[in-house]
Amino acid sequence: MRLRNSVVLVLGLVILVTGCEMVPRALEPEERAAVEQRAAALRSEGRFREAAVEFLRLARASAPPVRHQFVLEAASAYLEEGDVGAAKDLIAEELPEKLTPEIEHRLTLMRAEIALVEQRPFDALSLLPPELKTAQPSDIGLLVAELRARALHQSEQYLAAVSERIQLEASLTNPGAVTDNRRRLWSAVSRMFPAELRAAMPSVPDVMSGWLELGVIASELLMQPDALVLEIGRWRGLYPGHPANPEIVPSLIELARSGAAPPSKVVLLLPLDGPFAAAAAAVRDGFLAAWYDDADNPRRPEVAVQTMRSEDVWSPYQAAVGSGAEFIVGPLERSAVDAIASADALPVPTLALNYATVDARAPREADDPFATGGVVTHSVPPPARDRPELLYQFALSPEDESRMVAKRAWFDGHSKAAVIAPEGDWGNRVADAFVSEWERIGGVVLDVRRFTGDAADISAPITALLKIDASEARRRSLSRIIGKKVEFEPRRRQDLDFLFMAAFPVQARQIRPLLKFYHAEDVPVYATSHVYVGMPDVDRDTDQDGVMFPDMPWTVAPDHASPIREQVVSAWPKSLPAYLRLFAFGADAYGLVPRLKTLKERRYIEYAGATGALSVDGQNRIERRLLWAKFESGVPRLLSQPPPSQ
Repeated sequence: MRLRNSVVLVLGLVILVTGCEMVPRALEPEERAAVEQRAAALRSEGRFREAAVEFLRLARASAPPVRHQFVLEAASAYLEEGDVGAAKDLIAEELPEKLTPEIEHRLTLMRAEIALVEQRPFDALSLLPPELKTAQPSDIGLLVAELRARALHQSEQYLAAVSERIQLEASLTNPGAVTDNRRRLWSAVSRMFPAELRAAMPSVPDVMSGWLELGVIASELLMQPDALVLEIGRWRGLYPGHPANPEIVPSLIELARSGAAPPSKVVLLLPLDGPFAAAAAAVRDGFLAAWYDDADNPRRPEVAVQTMRSEDVWSPYQAAVGSGAEFIVGPLERSAVDAIASADALPVPTLALNYATVDARAPREADDPFATGGVVTHSVPPPARDRPELLYQFALSPEDESRMVAKRAWFDGHSKAAVIAPEGDWGNRVADAFVSEWERIGGVVLDVRRFTGDAADISAPITALLKIDASEARRRSLSRIIGKKVEFEPRRRQDLDFLFMAAFPVQARQIRPLLKFYHAEDVPVYATSHVYVGMPDVDRDTDQDGVMFPDMPWTVAPDHASPIREQVVSAWPKSLPAYLRLFAFGADAYGLVPRLKTLKERRYIEYAGATGALSVDGQNRIERRLLWAKFESGVPRLLSQPPPSQ
């Protein structure tokens, strides 16, 4: 990519130089003004690459520091074009190390902008400390605040993003900029769990508390327009002059009313016999528990359950549509989802309970979706245009959790990681997803070690990872050289910031004690939710004290979970904890049915579900945002959100 961008840039410069002679010449005032007007016009028309060429022409006809200013304008145009490589190359090749303070500040903003485009919000925040907002001219200060707010949002520090935008509004004078800032602020509020919103609520009503309280109302009542209107009336009485009143509140009411027409009949298609019958039954029972709990809803749909096997997908699907289904939930098996995803179009909205493979017509990845004991597998989907428009995909993805771990560890200030994972397909996918995300955001992976599936003894890969075996080898070598036994205590490596552990409880309970035994108890350990069975087991999980992991509200915040959870626990005690997460998965599938249209149209909104805060991405996939927990005295305790970056 970099080579291609460089070639494009060089060709552009060759054309530029050829048209303006090999030796740059000064432009006459009239000609200079014409070029500036042409560059501005091209940019306003969206012809960014052509605008960049004109800005470069101005740069080559100017002396520093004006020359450097035009180089930055050209780089900015390349960024708007989407050619990040050209912008980076131009900065590197055309700007010297020593610049005037003003140009240096603007270059810093450009680098922060590039970091955001490349999805590196942490790097952007490191370039933009809060004090930079007041240390520069007001126009630069506003840009710093806007970029900081975007970086905080992109790094999922939503409360900090809200605070940044509240401060930013006080300095904005353009009505359009004020409106845009409020919309972005509301987007951050909408991505917070109700419990997070309540916990952050100031004790004294103010602008911040107004935004947060409105977020709670929207999260809980968006699908109940009449109740929402009543509650907003109460809210308006408390906050009569609040910034959300002019636009956000009316749009919220309109959104609630437009999304309040759920389907009248839903058919649930699941493999209720065969190898996935138990898992499918748990999903079904969670779905129906949510349906029964919705008895007071006058718009509650009729629900029918039907068996679907992977070898016969279309017969039951067409039968469901023929029976009057306005919405279908399922299938569950990966191969069945592939069959649905390969259709040119679907007659009704369909929520698949798994992710389709990259290309449904190509050979599939070699494993079934529930081969790891109820964990739904995941692969990167193709662009949305390759899928039927009415197909949505919802899954519990271990790879997604691995990427969440990488982001959290970076939040926590770490940079050097080691990985331990089981051999086999599941371990490879989870470890590879973590490594890919960790390196993408700038982290370094020092080592990756594997253990066998039965993991009777994990000490060998742990000693190798900590370089204890190398330390022991040095002791033996020294003993041979001096001919005497050496009193020696092996030393572990000292360059390790944290360990990412991909493991299930049986293996995970061995790793933390081994770290302590080898004097590495101070090494933080991060994992996916698979280290926790979903129900407290104090005696066994004491060995995991200190391990941090993301998980769904049903397992790590049961006190804040829906009443459905207690009903499920009481009704199916023998199925717990093996299928607790799948019960939650089924409950959320029901909750998503009437909300998908709203979530798709307003992608900044999240539904506070049992499996996490749920939203719909640009490919109609359901994204989950999880809670973070840490084992303390054998019990998972909720962690706070990552602290705001400075």
